[in-house]
Amino acid sequence: MRYNESMDIVTLTLNPCLDRTAWVGDFGLPPTREEWQTGGKGVNVARVLSALGAEALAVCPLGGETGERFCALARQEGIHVLPVPVSAPTRVIDTWAREGDFAQKVDYRPGAPLSETEMDALEEALFAALPGARALAVCGSAPDGAAAKRVAGILRRAKALGLATVLDSNGAALLEGVRGCPDLLKPNEQELAALAGASDPAAAWKLIDGGVGRVLMSLGAQGCCLVGADAGGPAALLPLTLGARAEIYAPAPKVQTVNAVGSGDSLLAGYLYAALRGLPDAEALQFANAAGAANAAMFPAARVGWAEILPLWGGARF
Repeated sequence: MRYNESMDIVTLTLNPCLDRTAWVGDFGLPPTREEWQTGGKGVNVARVLSALGAEALAVCPLGGETGERFCALARQEGIHVLPVPVSAPTRVIDTWAREGDFAQKVDYRPGAPLSETEMDALEEALFAALPGARALAVCGSAPDGAAAKRVAGILRRAKALGLATVLDSNGAALLEGVRGCPDLLKPNEQELAALAGASDPAAAWKLIDGGVGRVLMSLGAQGCCLVGADAGGPAALLPLTLGARAEIYAPAPKVQTVNAVGSGDSLLAGYLYAALRGLPDAEALQFANAAGAANAAMFPAARVGWAEILPLWGGARF
């Protein structure tokens, strides 16, 4: 099944947050300024896709005054958000960033559990938004085990509707979600080891033989590797055309790393944009690497667009 050129992508972020960055001359000193940004992996992916010109929608459970602030910031950032009301306030994650060298200290707060009723409402809103979309990407952690157990079913249901499905999660959401056999799985080395018992990209074949379509493995400063086989149906939206079984490595551009946070999200957004525009696999991976490297070279996270990516991509805008 092929779709038109609308390139609509929906992301689901089960555990969104507000990111507050306090810039300091040194740790322990009062901040000189604060910056706020919407956060969560699916939100980051949608932000980069939107900056590239794709029609992306981020579906998020949001609550309280922080949830309202999240929606206001998302509008400023150019992200289309579908907020699903929940009772608990949206969490805030504080980061102290040192101005001289960009060293960071993070106060990570877990998200509040979602009730069964809230998860039902979230799924209902998500699937009401999916008609016309080309792909669903479930991204990030889950706030609790019950929400994580929903991920596989969400992926299977979306696939049955003819969408390409993507999973870029961690923790319980990753371990549970992989059972939904996504068309594209995007782990890093540690996540692949947790799933397949080894961090070598060749270990991804174990997951593919178990029903996953393809594995896009991020390798940090080394780049990425796409592992998989040719496929039809919705998975054909995420092309792999170099053979029945292939492992395609792509090195990353060399940059001075300022902030690695969000680089994997930017890489995934770049790959989805390029793949759904029909770029050959090797070129799609190069574009993905350029997006990830552009993110690593700047602050804040996942705010890259054409201006930042093109110098590292080396090609023309498409």
